[in-house]
Amino acid sequence: MLDSGDFEEEAEYLKYIDSLKERYDNAIDFGSKNASKKVSVSTTAYTSESVKNPRTAVVFTENMQAEYARRKNTPSSSTLKLNVTEGTTGTNQAVVRMSDDTTYNPNAFGLVVKKYQQDNHGRWFYDDNGNFQDTDADFTMFKEANEAMFDRLSSFDGDAIVFPASAAMGKAALPKRFAEWLAQELYERYGLFTVVKLNPKYTGKFGVYIYENTGTINIYSKGGNTNLSNFEPRPYHTLVSKRYPDIDVNHVEHAF
Repeated sequence: MLDSGDFEEEAEYLKYIDSLKERYDNAIDFGSKNASKKVSVSTTAYTSESVKNPRTAVVFTENMQAEYARRKNTPSSSTLKLNVTEGTTGTNQAVVRMSDDTTYNPNAFGLVVKKYQQDNHGRWFYDDNGNFQDTDADFTMFKEANEAMFDRLSSFDGDAIVFPASAAMGKAALPKRFAEWLAQELYERYGLFTVVKLNPKYTGKFGVYIYENTGTINIYSKGGNTNLSNFEPRPYHTLVSKRYPDIDVNHVEHAF
């Protein structure tokens, strides 16, 4: 028999499920803006083969320095290496940027998450000096660069858009408000589910994990916007099924 505490917990859980359902429905609506293009998230590292299909737009993480170079059609050089070869780990997303030292791939779209790639002497930035800093000027630059990329992506004449599984979780990292803005844009524009996380390589800097909208709400996940830190939803499966018959409570996928 349930006591008053159980009813309170049940009510809180249903509020949580309602909020997830609202986000799911909104994501479907937002994603419909790009209904003519299949939106997916890559489950493997990019290679030079990833951009071979001209009808597929490939979104990769980019730095502002290289983005300015692309706008000016600047060739790759020793002082600004833009034609990036694949490393042994295959983790450099920018491998899709160019097909040779002078040719930018037209279906590669840079999601700007870092400010500088190299210094004036061609030395690579591997520390926080290459990252955006939490200033209004940097935030404006960051937003304008990515809004311009989103506009180009909207004009892309193709069938599909592929996103990376994460942004700013490696050598690049973002101030929290930058990461939160990016996560919200990906959600609103493409119906992608996103999670903002601390980048362990930097103090107080964040990145974004990106997930496809699978059509399944994960009622096991506590999500980022709930205070139910110790909540276990399993006892309320039947309540969820009655409230939202279209939710498969036994099929667990990562979402939200």
